[in-house]
Amino acid sequence: MKRLVAVSCALIGIGLSAIATLPASASTTRIQQRPVVVQHQITITMGNDSRATQRVPLYEQSLSSSIQCAHWSGILSWGGNGSPVVPAYIQLEGVIYDTCNNGWARLYLHWDTINNPKEVNPGYAGPNSHSNTPYDTSDRINTYKDIWVQLCSSDHAGYRCGNKKGPGA
Repeated sequence: MKRLVAVSCALIGIGLSAIATLPASASTTRIQQRPVVVQHQITITMGNDSRATQRVPLYEQSLSSSIQCAHWSGILSWGGNGSPVVPAYIQLEGVIYDTCNNGWARLYLHWDTINNPKEVNPGYAGPNSHSNTPYDTSDRINTYKDIWVQLCSSDHAGYRCGNKKGPGA
């Protein structure tokens, strides 16, 4: 038994040394190459070397909307293909303002996946105030279509909404 183990170890050692002495071209032909997936990313360096990674959008629109007692401006970004490797995404950044003494301003974000419309409220501002409107969503199965934002407000004169803005408006 000891002799069998010794012979096995010797054969393994010979095999390893044979691989180590192969020319570079011979050893690289044995390696299977796998596809490399590259995602668009940028790295932002902030003070004290803390780092944050952010997607570079496939599509992006700078939008704004103004109606009585309300204003919103921001950036709508979207992209991806709805796969586990490159999920579809929507990202919204901006600021909403209510410019009246009473009432409110509200921003709606709408999108569709396959026969499944969604609408969220990423921003709200009370009387004479403002707030940020950050929103981010992603999907590893579906892609997004009919993406738009709409600004609405309400005051003593009633409820109103502006035009839909975005690629699906």
